[in-house]
Amino acid sequence: METFASVPPRTRLIVFAVDCAGRMYGEYMASVNAAMRDALYTLRDYAYGQDNTRFYIAVMAVGNHDYRWLTPEPVPLEDFGYEDLTAYGLSVWDNALADLDSKLSRHRWLNRPMMLQPFLFFIAKGTANSFDEGRSLVQLLQNRYYQRCIKGAVAVDEDAQERLTHMVGSPEAVFVAQDPMDMLQTLQECLQWAIDQSQIDPARG
Repeated sequence: METFASVPPRTRLIVFAVDCAGRMYGEYMASVNAAMRDALYTLRDYAYGQDNTRFYIAVMAVGNHDYRWLTPEPVPLEDFGYEDLTAYGLSVWDNALADLDSKLSRHRWLNRPMMLQPFLFFIAKGTANSFDEGRSLVQLLQNRYYQRCIKGAVAVDEDAQERLTHMVGSPEAVFVAQDPMDMLQTLQECLQWAIDQSQIDPARG
């Protein structure tokens, strides 16, 4: 009797990089935290309908002249527990983008079999240092795995829109939250755009 080997599961990585500078203090940071929690429900609902695909998530907070990952490594989406972020200091993105660049590699976070193109989301407000001039951004933009990511961004105000467009490569991928009350809906629109992109282009998974 002929038998067939089981099809190995596919894997998709989801990464968020969130501006936690002092300018995000108060209503803005609270709205981002609420929107992130809501986004997790949306992503889990989406993942539930994706047969034979495992989802992993990592969240980076950029603030106080530094950055940190909420978990040392990406964790299964269903196991991820979101930790409310706090805003303080300045967001200097150069080191954060350098670390992201190093992790978007077959030797680091993209080393699982059957990897689909990652989802990568930025949330930022105002003029974030190093978005334009930083060498790390130049190097990140040249990373072929970064180029293949399905990238979206939420500009917490119009001042960040141009810089985020440069980072993600398309104005269609940048969604502007005009005030804190818009954050939840704006992030949902960004997520849905990314999901739609993955379905429009079969090569993207």
